[in-house]
Amino acid sequence: MKTLINAAFLFFSFHVSLLNAQVTNEPIITNTVQTPLYVPETVSTVEPAPGLGFKTLHISPNPASTEFRVFTQGALSGAGQLNLFNAEGKPFQTLNVPDTGVPVNMPVKNIPPGMYFIQVKDVKEQMWGKILIKK
Repeated sequence: MKTLINAAFLFFSFHVSLLNAQVTNEPIITNTVQTPLYVPETVSTVEPAPGLGFKTLHISPNPASTEFRVFTQGALSGAGQLNLFNAEGKPFQTLNVPDTGVPVNMPVKNIPPGMYFIQVKDVKEQMWGKILIKK
């Protein structure tokens, strides 16, 4: 388990007029706190789709290191595309999918680490999400 350690240091500095010198003493440590951190290895991202009510785009695992799965939960259907955009919004990769209503597994072997936006679209609608690639 990872631990966050934090401490408060007080420094007192004063001027001695007889010696015309600046004196600085060692800091006084007032308290030290250790807080255990829970850092999950993976999370699932659920992105709301504007205009589609409560329908959501599921992306997991997130962050991904080998592959990730994108699932529209049936909000989209029929042939379409899964588009991956880099953090600057530039197209990075496109995958044609036969049915956007079925989960799609995408390997990350040729994707450099970083944050990406995912667009899944069929002929009528589109959904967006985010993925973090970590190797």
